[in-house]
Amino acid sequence: MLDLSTKRSRKLSTWQAYSKLYYESKIKDQVQEKWQAKYLSDHPGHDLNSIPPPPLKFRNEVTKWLYNLEPIDVKNEVEVERNREVIEIVDDDDEDDVGVEESGRKKIAKDYQMYVHTFAFC
Repeated sequence: MLDLSTKRSRKLSTWQAYSKLYYESKIKDQVQEKWQAKYLSDHPGHDLNSIPPPPLKFRNEVTKWLYNLEPIDVKNEVEVERNREVIEIVDDDDEDDVGVEESGRKKIAKDYQMYVHTFAFC
C-alpha cells in the first residue's frame, strides 16, 4: 500500500539555511535599513513611520547578498545545518521498533555521515 502520510522536505538552499540560522541576529536589521533607503529613494518625502514592510523578494535578495559576503567558517556552519536537516528527515523514517543499541549505532553513523559530507565541500 502506498504511504502518503509521510511528508518529505527538500534540502534548503544555502541562502535559506543562512536565513534560518541568522535572520534575527545578522540579516533583519540590514534588510530593514536597505528597504527604508530604497523605499524613500523611490518615494521621496514619504513619512518614515508609515513605510510598508519589505517584500519577500527584497528580503531574499538582501539575504543572498549578505550570505555571499560571509567568511568560509559561516558558510561551513550553514552547510552543516543544511545536511543536518536532510539527515534528520531520513532518520525520522527509520525510527520504528529498534532497540537502544541499534538507535545508538544509527546516531553515530548519522553524525559521521554529516561530518564527512560537510567537509567534502571545504
